[in-house]
Amino acid sequence: MTFHEKLLGYFHLTEAEFLSLSRNLTFADLPNPSHFTQMDKAVARIHLALQNKEKIMIYGDYDCDGVLATSILVKAFAKMGIAVGYYLPSRYLDGYGLNPLKVAEIAQKGYSLIITVDNGITATEALEKASLLGVDVIVTDHHEAVSGLPKAFAILHPVLASDEPTYSCGAYVAFMLSVALLQKVDDYLLSLAGIATVSDMMPLLGVNRDVLRLAMNAMNEHRYPQIAILAEGQDIDEKVIGMRLAPKINAVGRLVENANINRLVKYFTSEDITEINELASWMTGINEDRKALMKGSAQNHETDDTDSPAIVLLTEDKEGLIGLVANRLLMQFHKPVVVFTSDSNDPALLKGSARSQEGFNISKAFKSLESFMVKSGGHGMAGGLSIRRDDFAAFKKAFEDLASTYPIEAKIDHTLEIETQDITWENYQALRQFAPFGMSYPAPKFVLRNLDTKQLTFISSGRHLSTLLGNNAKLLGFNLAEKEVRAVPRVDLLGEFEVNVYRNQRSLVYKITSFSSTIA
Repeated sequence: MTFHEKLLGYFHLTEAEFLSLSRNLTFADLPNPSHFTQMDKAVARIHLALQNKEKIMIYGDYDCDGVLATSILVKAFAKMGIAVGYYLPSRYLDGYGLNPLKVAEIAQKGYSLIITVDNGITATEALEKASLLGVDVIVTDHHEAVSGLPKAFAILHPVLASDEPTYSCGAYVAFMLSVALLQKVDDYLLSLAGIATVSDMMPLLGVNRDVLRLAMNAMNEHRYPQIAILAEGQDIDEKVIGMRLAPKINAVGRLVENANINRLVKYFTSEDITEINELASWMTGINEDRKALMKGSAQNHETDDTDSPAIVLLTEDKEGLIGLVANRLLMQFHKPVVVFTSDSNDPALLKGSARSQEGFNISKAFKSLESFMVKSGGHGMAGGLSIRRDDFAAFKKAFEDLASTYPIEAKIDHTLEIETQDITWENYQALRQFAPFGMSYPAPKFVLRNLDTKQLTFISSGRHLSTLLGNNAKLLGFNLAEKEVRAVPRVDLLGEFEVNVYRNQRSLVYKITSFSSTIA
């Protein structure tokens, strides 16, 4: 059986399904923007604003999706020769989403049209304030409408699309609006939507998959400086987006406590390479600070995996880090997690970040617990909330009761058995034909069975496994101590294919994620 045939079996694909999945894409494969039910209404209102020289404000969000969604529309208007206002809220000063106070400030500055991106679907009070002040609001969002749809001039939402409603990110919605305004697909704006699709952990199926594949092609062909600098010169794939691009963008919103977060929009819309380089250094520095803070935080959250069906913690972590802490605990213990910290603006409140996996829906949980909620929003796997500090104990019990009723579904890791001779560049290229991998379409996990531990070699005084296989390929396992591995005569290795770039030299790596003693 060829490696390609093994992969077909792993993914349960027929050859015809594989050919459809890996087909060459063009922009014609993307949906028409009119598949959003109110797209024509939104575009007509924008054209009226341009005709009447009205001031337009793009109101975004502080995460990677919101930053790139904002940048997409600001850049789209710039391509039309129009300068629009924009604002990325500070999670510390403004909180998530459009709020009545910001609406009043925007109206006072003479703006008569607000376009929200990656927020707005739950901003009922803000939209009511806008209506009172004579400001129209076009909501573009992808989060769940917990209490019904708000009253907006128009709403663009992927789930409300008339043709094949889907679950896509906020930047995808903004990108579709840009296509409708420009009457064409812009490669760079598509690239930003592709990055956000990975960063916001959208399922890599259907239109999301097509967007990402087209975006990666565009990024690798054009080498846009804003993206190439953050990628540190590497070719763009889903791993580079998830490990190098998105964390640097998100770090700014997590740590910067003032309006300087808006420099991110300047970065992604600038044509000045000097300015781009300066802002890239600023972003990289903030991300290094984020890494240092998370390293310290890890030592403070050595929580026991008790019989509790959920983890609900109150921490002293910076507000921008609690989502990362929640995600790390979810990956470690595979149970719903809510991590709270003090609200920096109101000591009577706690701000929280929730994470989950299939089986326990965060958005539905928030609705069930709405009596506790001062504010909440999100989707099935993640969300943010505020509760009263005095309600923490009661919320914790209620959330744990819900998690007990609706437990996370146990994940069964499917693996594909291979031999060391299968670790070749030819097979790596065959694997990439099935990519990109991500949510709802994970990369295969490969198993090498029954390896003689005497044949394995180690580096760094026996701390890391590193065994050359020939053909510029090797087995690589960090923190796999020689003493521990050689304690058994034969082992099974679980891992995945990776390309390692060191001093401009590319090598193929079988990166080991775990090992176990071979059972005879």
